[in-house]
Amino acid sequence: MKFILIALTVLFSQFALASEYMVIVSESAGINEINKNDLKQVYLGQKSNVGGVSLTPSILPTAFKATQNFIKEGMGMSRAEFEKYWMEKEMSGQATPPKRQTTPNDMINFIKSNPSFIGVIPSADKAPAGVKALKVL
Repeated sequence: MKFILIALTVLFSQFALASEYMVIVSESAGINEINKNDLKQVYLGQKSNVGGVSLTPSILPTAFKATQNFIKEGMGMSRAEFEKYWMEKEMSGQATPPKRQTTPNDMINFIKSNPSFIGVIPSADKAPAGVKALKVL
């Protein structure tokens, strides 16, 4: 019985983590889904085109729980690893880090106005007006 309770707790905690962030693009972006590997490559600056759609990453500060969960679950990295990766890439001139937004509302407004950008915001029941949530496969 104890094992079943532990298994259920782990299972539900995984769902809770996955649902704490939403990957968004402009409503006019020609993409509705993205696989986890492509998403990771976009956020590491290794890929800028997914399914014929140009995507440039934007991110909220790591103080946001949604950003922390995205880096951990979506990227498979710790915050320190993600920040170190981008510090090294930027200092060597190899790539430009994701464009930083200050708040979720800033991110939403930025994505609405910039159709080639992709962003991560705290999860909601539905995507805010002017953006759409990508299904992450």
